[in-house]
Amino acid sequence: MVSLRRSWFATIGLAALVLTACVAGPAGATHTTAPAAETAPPERPGVELRTLDRVDIPELHTVTDGDNGSLVYAVLPQISGYDILNDQVKAIAAEARERSTGTHRGHRPPRGLVNVSWQALGSGEDIVGFLLSSLVGPGAGATVGERSVWYDAKAERLLTWRDLVAGPAQDGVIEDVLTELRRDVVFADTERARTILQSGDPVVGFSARGDLVLGFGEDETAAGSATTRFEVAVPDGELTPVGLRARQATLAPRPLAPAPAPPPPEPPRVDCRKDACVAITFDDGPAAGTTSRLLDVLAHAKAPATFFVLGTQAQAYPRVLARIVADGHEIGNHSWSHPDLTRLDARAIRKQILRTERAIEKATGVTPTVLRPPYGARDKKVDALARTLGYAEVLWSIDTRDWANHSPKKIVAAAAKARRGSIILMHDIHPETVDAVPRVIAKLRKKGFTLVTVSELLGASKPGKRYYGTY
Repeated sequence: MVSLRRSWFATIGLAALVLTACVAGPAGATHTTAPAAETAPPERPGVELRTLDRVDIPELHTVTDGDNGSLVYAVLPQISGYDILNDQVKAIAAEARERSTGTHRGHRPPRGLVNVSWQALGSGEDIVGFLLSSLVGPGAGATVGERSVWYDAKAERLLTWRDLVAGPAQDGVIEDVLTELRRDVVFADTERARTILQSGDPVVGFSARGDLVLGFGEDETAAGSATTRFEVAVPDGELTPVGLRARQATLAPRPLAPAPAPPPPEPPRVDCRKDACVAITFDDGPAAGTTSRLLDVLAHAKAPATFFVLGTQAQAYPRVLARIVADGHEIGNHSWSHPDLTRLDARAIRKQILRTERAIEKATGVTPTVLRPPYGARDKKVDALARTLGYAEVLWSIDTRDWANHSPKKIVAAAAKARRGSIILMHDIHPETVDAVPRVIAKLRKKGFTLVTVSELLGASKPGKRYYGTY
C-alpha cells in the first residue's frame, strides 16, 4: 500500500513574492499583511525533485525564445528525432506566453513576463524526463509554475503519473495526497486538486531516495498558495514497468539512445497507363564484382531494374541480393541452375523454382512473384506449374544479345529500339553490359521513357500468364 512520507510547501514560492515586491505599485500605496500564524501553516522545507547534475543525452540541444529587448526569455530542451517530446516542450512554453498577456484595462497592457528554464529529471536508454520551471506574469506580479514532461521512446508516447503507478494503487495515491493537502494548505481546493490528479497533469518525478513526487503549481490548490509538492512512497510492486524505468532513469541515469533515422521517402509512384514506361532486366546473377558495380551505376542514375536471379548465385551472394531489394529493385526467379525447363519433368521443374524461391526469401525476406524460364523456354507444363506456384512468366521484347556480342556500343543500339511497354533483356554477369548501362539509361530517358520494374510495368499480373511487354 502506498504511503505519504511527508507534505511540504516548496520554497520556490518565495521567488514569486520577492518578484512582486520588486515591481510593487505606486509610491505611497499601503499593504496590510495578516499575521503569518493566521494565514498559513508552519513553514517547512520543500520536497525536492531529484534532477540530473550532468545531462548526457545524445542529440540534445536547446532553443532560445527571447531577447534582451523583451521580458520573454525561454530556453527549451530539444532532442533530435524525438518530435513528440519536442512538440510537448514547445507547447508548454507557448502556454506560458499566453498566460503572460492577461487581461488589462486600456489599450496598452504592460509587458508580460515569461521566463522558462529546464532541468533533466531522468534519462535512460529508452526514457527521458524534463522539468520546466517558469515565472509568468501579465503585469506587476509573477506566478511560479512547474510542468514535467516524461517520454517513453520505446512506446513513442508521453507519460503521466498514472502511467508510472499501477491501476489498483492510483486511488490510494490520490486520497493520501488530498489528505495531506487539506492538512497543509489553508482553504485548499481539493476538488481542483483531485481533477488535476485524475487528469494526470501534476508535476511528476522522483526524490533522491526513489519515492514518487507529485506537485502542483501556484494557485492550483488554493488562491495565493505556493508551489506544493508531495512525496509518496510507492512499493516496487505498485510501480508499472515504465514507472520502474523512470525511477531507474532518475536514480541511475544512462544516455538516451539516439532516435532511429527516419525511413527514406518513398519515390513517387509511376502510372504506366499515363507514362511511357520501359523495364530493363538482368539475368543470371548476381555475380562477383559486376552486379555490385551495376548497382552503383543504377543508384547514381536513380534507375530501377528487375533482376532475375539464379538460386545457385543467390546462395553464394546473399548480401548482394539484400542490397538489390534495399536499393528499390525487383527480384525475380530464374531457376536454380539455368536448365531448359521444358526438358524436365514436373517434379524437377518444381524443385528448380522452389529452391530458388527459398534462397531469395532467406537473403531478402521477399517472396518473388515473377519467373523468367531460362532461355525463354516454356510449354504448357511450365505454364501450369508457374500458375500453381503463383508466378507470372516474364519474357522480353528487346534482346540486346549482350551475351553474344559483348559490345557496349551494340548493347546501347539494341536497347534504343525500345518502345513504350518494352521489356529489355541484359545480363549482369558481363562487364561490358555494366559498361553500357549508363548510356542505355541516358538514351532511353532522352527518348522520353520512364524506367520501372517489371511489376510496375505490368501492373496486376496473373500467375501462369506470359508477358513479353505491354503493347
